[in-house]
Amino acid sequence: MSFPPSLTRPARAVAVAALSGALCLGTLGATTATAAAADPVAGARTSGDSLFPNVGNGGYDVQHYDLDIAWTPGAPVATASTIAATARISATAAVPLSEFSLDFEGLTVDSITVDGAPATWERDIDAATTKYKLVVTPAEPVEGDFTAVVTYSGSPVTHIDPDGSREGWIAGDDGATAVNEPVGAMTWYPVNNSLKDKAKYDIKLTIPRLMDGETMAAASNGTLHSKTRNGALETWHWKQPNQMVPYLSMVSIGKYEVRESVIELESGTYRDWTFLDAAMTSTQRTTTLASLAQTQDIMRWLESKFGPYPGVATGAVVDRINVGYALETQDRSFYQNSVSKGTLIHEIAHQWFGNAVSPTDWSDLWLNEGMGDYAPRAYNYETGATTTSPETSYFNSWNASAPTSGQWQVPLAGFTDPAILFDYVYGRGGMTFETLRTIVGDEAWFEILRTWVAENNGSDASTADFVALANRISGQDVTPVLNPWLYGTAKPAWASKWNLSVASDPAGPLAPGDTVTHTLTAENTGKVAIAGQTVTVDVADLVDDARLGALPAELVNLGGKLRWTIPATSAGQSATVTFPATVKESASGGTVGVTASTTALGSFCVTCSASTAIADQADAWTLGLSAAPLPGAVEAGDEITYTVSAKNTAVHALEGATAEIDLADVLDDASVVSLGTGLELDGTTLRWSVPRVASGQTARAEFTVEVESESGATLTVSASPGTAGGSGEPTLTHTVGLKPLSPAPVPVVSGTGRVGTVLTARAGTWPAGTALAYQWSVGGKVVAGATGATYRLTPRDLGRVVAVAVTGTKSGWASVTKVSAPLRVAPGLLTRKPQPFHVGLPKVGRTLKVKAGTWDPGVRLSYRWYRGSKAIKGATKTSYRLTKADRGQRIRVKVTATKPGYATVVRYTPRTARVLR
Repeated sequence: MSFPPSLTRPARAVAVAALSGALCLGTLGATTATAAAADPVAGARTSGDSLFPNVGNGGYDVQHYDLDIAWTPGAPVATASTIAATARISATAAVPLSEFSLDFEGLTVDSITVDGAPATWERDIDAATTKYKLVVTPAEPVEGDFTAVVTYSGSPVTHIDPDGSREGWIAGDDGATAVNEPVGAMTWYPVNNSLKDKAKYDIKLTIPRLMDGETMAAASNGTLHSKTRNGALETWHWKQPNQMVPYLSMVSIGKYEVRESVIELESGTYRDWTFLDAAMTSTQRTTTLASLAQTQDIMRWLESKFGPYPGVATGAVVDRINVGYALETQDRSFYQNSVSKGTLIHEIAHQWFGNAVSPTDWSDLWLNEGMGDYAPRAYNYETGATTTSPETSYFNSWNASAPTSGQWQVPLAGFTDPAILFDYVYGRGGMTFETLRTIVGDEAWFEILRTWVAENNGSDASTADFVALANRISGQDVTPVLNPWLYGTAKPAWASKWNLSVASDPAGPLAPGDTVTHTLTAENTGKVAIAGQTVTVDVADLVDDARLGALPAELVNLGGKLRWTIPATSAGQSATVTFPATVKESASGGTVGVTASTTALGSFCVTCSASTAIADQADAWTLGLSAAPLPGAVEAGDEITYTVSAKNTAVHALEGATAEIDLADVLDDASVVSLGTGLELDGTTLRWSVPRVASGQTARAEFTVEVESESGATLTVSASPGTAGGSGEPTLTHTVGLKPLSPAPVPVVSGTGRVGTVLTARAGTWPAGTALAYQWSVGGKVVAGATGATYRLTPRDLGRVVAVAVTGTKSGWASVTKVSAPLRVAPGLLTRKPQPFHVGLPKVGRTLKVKAGTWDPGVRLSYRWYRGSKAIKGATKTSYRLTKADRGQRIRVKVTATKPGYATVVRYTPRTARVLR
């Protein structure tokens, strides 16, 4: 829910007549209940909510609401319109119930049946405590699955909340809108008005097609299943197949412009039904359309943060009606008058936080509204609409708020006064989310958010559940920081944030007697000063091969570990401490190092380990060999200059080292024309006496040969160390002949790599005048005729690797062939994947048929019918005749689409109603 910037919910108080407690009785047929096998009990008239203890009920769980509402306009429409409705409520009772209750305010109950038998009822009302109970006594106790059918009629009332705001059924000049947070659903249908009892919905709204010559429309949740005309009337049938809490149900009737479109998200394609009040001003319409045009971008961004979109459709209902707020009604949010960008982001974010995952108790509402407040700030910052981050925005609000502010005087979670339900859950809720992000970091923060939705989608969860998840994902106990924000009655401290790092100097390698210095740094990256946090430094690896020097006063030696207490450090500043160590004379090889750690919340390791190598005391040097030109093709008459090198990697000077260069293969086809200092030719072996080389330095010597042979000869030179401590045996080979064409880039294959798509070879830039030839191969074998720059992947290529060879040819140069990196072919993706559905009456003896819709050409469809969760033996055709075994069961069909080379797609039809006799 969100409010206009200048209007808070309590400010919209309206007068409401006080209703005294009443017990209204109604009966339909006198029946005598037979004794049940087990002792039946009366269902609880509460669901245990701390703010609304008399709202919600116990003893049963609603599975489905089927609401059939006929609206008749009166004169005037706003006060004299009526409804005639039937609510079919499918539920499950875990124990035998002698009676059960529903929440129902106003309207007249005309009849009630339970499992087809007439039932008696009474109404238990106490407006002062928000109690509006419809108590139903069935002819026989109910247990397991049962269905209650309530017919009712009259003019729906508007519920007035403890904060004075209006909700539930709100009549307007051209129709009515029902928005229900927190308890208003009971004004237009009998309901288990509990946060803990989600259900699926079918909502049918029958309205006049025209009023005052203008087209009427009826909006609700989910997808528009059908629209049926009957003379001057029209029935809009909406289906909500996802679990939905009652306060998120919605209907809106009026003179609307209905706009249909499609939203493309990473998780799939979603239908968008949007309803715009025909009476909107041009300014309101312009603002609204500009905002709604950003819906797809906003939803894509939210998916990247929270995970796949949890709804089945999307859209908006924009009504010029006196409600005073927008509301995140499931799939299709409600907006008063117009839609701003910030409100749009807020309400769409609720589809994850509030709708997919609802609060367990109304005192957990910050989980909804805190994220609704947070999301617009984060979106606008990350998309460049503002340079103010959520962290800065919330810190500025916190910093400007006096300790005496009302938002600090009551807990954010666990409060019990319904009159302040919406007062502080927005800003303080957003600050609490930002506090968690501050202390656990972005990676854990977003994993917490995605996991919260993934693990609780379709259900409810509490503040305690959220904190437990944060502890689990972060691997830390976040309660010391979060509890003051959640349950405190004083202004909480803003959480600190800082980075810890450790560095060593010099980089090494170290020799005995060298000093290595380690520096710890605490960089304050947050908004408030840090002070008193402790860092532990494990020096066990250091003291094995080095002696600690004098420690500064800030460091305490705990024996194998050091402890650093960070001094007061302002935001944006850093604190450092340095300590030395001297390498022991006996040290040889290995490393000396330290590891820093801290358990402080809001601390993050950047580089928390540092190690430095200790050199071996023996000689250590590396032999190298290079040539100009580089190894490759040369021609007769070319000169090749070789460079032999020796790099001293020891901590002491290298002296007396030698190396041998084998020229046996070279001297068959070339002659030596020059030798550098220290080189001596002995037959076909060139010996090098390496000069003295300081630690870390490199000595080099050159020699040159002239190529004498014609094309076809090879010249191979190899070198090897002649003394201990040397490593490396490099070898270089040149080929006499035409020089290879250069540059010769490796081709790159572009494309998705899926069956049915086209791959394109990007040859790169070759020398001017080069003729290029292409050859595609699959699974290491060339494909006949595949000699173009493109190649279309076929089903037989699936799972195999595809590559393209590009051969460059130019007169006077050796042809060169370059082969692309292999690309493994993935299954193709079907483009048309319609939702199947079944037709036919779910009754024993009748035949159900499945309508699979239109799929891609070449797709083969197979069918499997299910009774409940079990496959029906032999039921694999497009139709199925219901048998006695199906009675009381729900039937659905699995449609499996296969196409060679393409990923298999499985779609299920919705389950039928329970099969009748």
